[in-house]
Amino acid sequence: MWTRQHKQRNTGRLIVPTLCAAFLAYFGFHAYHGEYGINSKYQLQARTAELQGQLDAVKAQRIELERRVQLLHDGTLEKDMLDEQARRALADGSPTNGGGHPGKVVGEAFVELQNGIAAFDARGIVLRDLESGLIDFPSLRDGREVYLCWIGGEADISFWHELDAGYAGRQPL
Repeated sequence: MWTRQHKQRNTGRLIVPTLCAAFLAYFGFHAYHGEYGINSKYQLQARTAELQGQLDAVKAQRIELERRVQLLHDGTLEKDMLDEQARRALADGSPTNGGGHPGKVVGEAFVELQNGIAAFDARGIVLRDLESGLIDFPSLRDGREVYLCWIGGEADISFWHELDAGYAGRQPL
């Protein structure tokens, strides 16, 4: 009776470590780069800082616009009446030549303010309240579209709400 000797192969010893390495590499990659990974948090924080800078610029433009309109009129300026008073200043500045210098100053301020707000709109970000800095920007949460909610002065984006819920429906992330 003949017995056949089998030569030991080294490939069997490598299967389990190779599978473990592939498993760890896959989940490690997605833990860093995935939708809820470490890198996405850093990107969200960078986006928050960038939005805070844009919001501060738009607020500064609004304050400058309020100051310019205040210089044109005696009395106090109500924030709700800003648009109406500025339009009146444009019309009353010099009705015969299209506005004159006072109207030009207010018009330029309006253009700057509109450009600042349009920068938010161009990125799909919804500026809800300029005074408080309430900003919503679209995101996906569990496969459905929601708004991430942030108010100027908050350190991080910590809340979200449904598209139709508004500020009252804010929930922690």
